[in-house]
Amino acid sequence: MIGEYLKTLRLEHKLSQRALAEKSGVSNAEISRIESGERKKPSEEVLRALAFVLEVDFNDLLEKSCYLNLEPSFYNANLIDKTNFNIYKEQCEDRFISIITPRILKEGFNMKLSKKTFLGNIIATKDNYIWRIRFIPIHENIGAMANRYLMDIYGYLACYDEFNISKFTIATNNEDAFKKFINKNPVNLNILVSVMLVDLENNEIVDEYIFEKTPLVLDYHS
Repeated sequence: MIGEYLKTLRLEHKLSQRALAEKSGVSNAEISRIESGERKKPSEEVLRALAFVLEVDFNDLLEKSCYLNLEPSFYNANLIDKTNFNIYKEQCEDRFISIITPRILKEGFNMKLSKKTFLGNIIATKDNYIWRIRFIPIHENIGAMANRYLMDIYGYLACYDEFNISKFTIATNNEDAFKKFINKNPVNLNILVSVMLVDLENNEIVDEYIFEKTPLVLDYHS
């Protein structure tokens, strides 16, 4: 499963195996083994490097490599398989978009949806200001995955500055996840970062916690 998915992502980015190897640091031979199905469970280090280049959620690659069991358990939802999980996830995302859109437009931003959801489902722009918003629906593993997700997304933002993002928001409808997110202060990010809690049933933004903008830490001894 990971092999076909990786190949699809690579082709979407119009990269050859050699080009992906050069950008990620993963050997051409290893990429070939993964795509052919010979390597069914690549190391986490390999998956992390590929996720950065292919602009995909690291956890998606972990799931497809059988590191994570993401069978969901939603509140007020009887989900029996992954198909229903994906349907419910889409419904949650649609509801979130309907909640956040009025605020974005009221603040004078233009808005569009992004296919590269790792850096946010929504892109709001005003002049040179770029605000990306990533919505994460609730599921039973969110607590265990919160630290991993934040480490990956903050690391990605710190390493890849060509996106010129002004503000990045993580939004969720899970209060426990919200609390975990706000306890992880981002560092070395020269952008504004916030965490948002939304109530999908009542169609409202409950809270938004904005971290202090942290400057880059420079090593003057290097």
